[in-house]
Amino acid sequence: SSATVSDVHAVPDDESPINLLIEIVSAMDLPNDLSFLGGCDPYCKIKLGETEVHRTNHISKNNNPIWTVKTKSLFLLSRTLDDFYNDAGKGGFGFVLKDYNSVTITKRQVIGMANMTVDEILDKAKHNAGERFELTLKMNAEANLLEQGRLALRVRFATKEDIRFMTAIKDGESPDIGHVIDKENMKLIPGKGFWSPRVPTSILHLPKSNTKLGDNGEKLLRVKPYPDADNPTGTKWLSGAQLEELSFAKSRKWVEAGSGNLGKVYVEVLRCDNLPKLDLTTSDPFVALVFEDVILVTDVIKEELFPMWMPWTQRAFAFNVAHPSSRLYLGVFDCDKNSLQDHDLAGRITVDLTNFTQNMEYTLTYNLQESSMLAEQKNARGSVTIRLRIVWENERKAVFMSLSPPAQMFVGLSKRKYFKMVRKTVKGKGSLDVLSINAIKGRLDEIMSYTMVLIFLEDAFISVLMWRGHHKVTFPCFTIWLPVHSAVAFSSAVILVEYPNLFVTAFFGCIAWMMLSITTYKQADQSPWRRGKSLCSISRALLLGSSSPFSIEAYKNEDAVEKQSESWNQRVKAFEEKSKEITKMFIGDQEEFIKEMQQIDELDIETKNSNMTLNPMKVLIPLKVILDLICSTLRLVSNILTWKECYLSYWITLLCLAMSVICAFVPWGLVFLWASRVVVWTILGPWMKLVDWFFYLPLIKKRSKALKTEQDKPKSEKCSKHNAKAFLARENVEKFKEMKMLLFGKYLIRTPKFKPDRHDDIPLPSSFAKKSSCAKEEVINVIVPGQYIVGNMIPRIEYPELEENSERHLVTHDKVGETTPLMSLAHFRRSL
Repeated sequence: SSATVSDVHAVPDDESPINLLIEIVSAMDLPNDLSFLGGCDPYCKIKLGETEVHRTNHISKNNNPIWTVKTKSLFLLSRTLDDFYNDAGKGGFGFVLKDYNSVTITKRQVIGMANMTVDEILDKAKHNAGERFELTLKMNAEANLLEQGRLALRVRFATKEDIRFMTAIKDGESPDIGHVIDKENMKLIPGKGFWSPRVPTSILHLPKSNTKLGDNGEKLLRVKPYPDADNPTGTKWLSGAQLEELSFAKSRKWVEAGSGNLGKVYVEVLRCDNLPKLDLTTSDPFVALVFEDVILVTDVIKEELFPMWMPWTQRAFAFNVAHPSSRLYLGVFDCDKNSLQDHDLAGRITVDLTNFTQNMEYTLTYNLQESSMLAEQKNARGSVTIRLRIVWENERKAVFMSLSPPAQMFVGLSKRKYFKMVRKTVKGKGSLDVLSINAIKGRLDEIMSYTMVLIFLEDAFISVLMWRGHHKVTFPCFTIWLPVHSAVAFSSAVILVEYPNLFVTAFFGCIAWMMLSITTYKQADQSPWRRGKSLCSISRALLLGSSSPFSIEAYKNEDAVEKQSESWNQRVKAFEEKSKEITKMFIGDQEEFIKEMQQIDELDIETKNSNMTLNPMKVLIPLKVILDLICSTLRLVSNILTWKECYLSYWITLLCLAMSVICAFVPWGLVFLWASRVVVWTILGPWMKLVDWFFYLPLIKKRSKALKTEQDKPKSEKCSKHNAKAFLARENVEKFKEMKMLLFGKYLIRTPKFKPDRHDDIPLPSSFAKKSSCAKEEVINVIVPGQYIVGNMIPRIEYPELEENSERHLVTHDKVGETTPLMSLAHFRRSL
């Protein structure tokens, strides 16, 4: 089992070996004038007594070096307690920093050194347990002109996992050579690369004929990607109806993946339809699924534009949820076995899991698009059908977890080909992240698209002002529409006019009223797939522990949805035409003004410098950064207002309601009256002259003296003071990045925290939902832990049930260089 806190802090007896894990973290404020090449190239040599026990790699041209696992920051020291004292002698532990390029006749120049006794090291290992601490570097006599620097270290007692990790990297291997857990057969199986497209060997050389006639003359189709191993003869050829029925059967093989513990999302990829021909006349499709910190793929189906995955294939996945607002990204690709060519993207979707409730089984069909970030959605590139079910461990806990922002998740991959595959799955083709004219035009177009809010504002203003009914009330004999918003607006305005001290209450009340109005408007949408979760649904989950499930029939309200879409499109078209007319008038006036200014400019007789050149793309970099920030901010605000980030919208609405009620009991008139009196009688009276004599002027002199003292300090000392936090942040990021690259691959991609898409992927009318008849948990065959790592020095995998089942928590690589998160071999053998 994994080491407990007591194991880590325990000091072995004199006869037992002590395994110390020591990390050379970084050095700060090293001298600038050590090398004529413009900075030193420091490395650290660690000595126990007179014996060198470790040496880091050098960091080129850096006076504030940060050592990572890649530059040998970690080393393991194993001795008995007596051996430690005997080897240390009187010198103890010595940490010597030297300049790699500064070579004298006999040895490299020493930058600085620090010493610790054996007792001090053991005390740090016992009480600090891996916490960062600093030592002062003392300069020797040969370098007495050099300024003093600092060396940061970490030390703790090594666990068995630490020893296994260090042994692997010392031998030049990936940590803990990999297998995944086959729970069904209780054995270790070779790493299959569950995010690497797998073409089953049984279909590598399929015959060209994919159809044949049955005994009764019925047309039969070859079952792809391969027949059922339990019934190979009976499932080799089937009719189209039989294939369709089998594709919707319950899956037999489930792969569990991810680092969360809030619940599970069960996803089955059933089929794709009408895919584009990406290999001249056909495609070899597979589906990639990205969720939080994992990437998994289905089996590849050869030469098929209408693929259907059978229940015995790799198509079913159970993702552990770490945050309730996480999105699921699906990409359909054409598999290219050539290692030099990328997998071609057929289309991708983003599945917003916040729209779904637990205890329901959703069969969802989505149109595939190359990107959800472009200004206009092109024609669909086929469709994908999935079956989805959510099971929360505790839905109330999930709602409360939404109060904290999602953790930043990264997916690491060992090959650039797979990195591009994941990037296209998450961001689509033609990403706007690159610096280009099209990217800037796309961002500007997105900003202008938010002017569509004027349509909603116009509707809301006219509806409230004209007392138009919108709330339906049905009686046995008749139905009426009540103007609830108009009544609320009128009564609130009357109260505010009569009691102006309630304006703070009215401010928060208006925000809450607006949020409630928007969710009420969404819940009245004709399409059940556009409604999302309401305030009532989330409140029920919070109070009762479970939201209320509801069934959705296929093609529900299809005609009404189509009419609603046509009406909206007409309004948008009219709005755009009106905007173009206004823009055209404005641009016409501006063009005339510019022509006049150009004529004036021609009167300037000064000789112009014709050699002046300017790179337009470099000029656009600040504009691109600003536009990205504006777009991401507007997108987040829009998603909150429209309840697409439903949990954030819910908590903001509750907060505004609570503030509105609380502020109603505050006598704001008296508060502002006495606040004004205090301000006037405190800072505007003649006694402020005394404050000037005895306080303000001495303070200015003191600050001027402190500023002069600060300016006289060495530059390294000033930088150390002002940039300490930034340096620590960079230190943590670099170490985290190198460790992730070592464990999972050198290519890292960040999965978005919030909804990144400009356009929503909405299920097609053929989608439906019914109450789930499945058991709470599916039978998991294979476990693939996620890539979320926690801790310092040697981080560990954050995995559900880690405390209860400590066998699952290491990350390893398989023999072909593809990373697969895995369990410790030794731990698994002990469990057997």
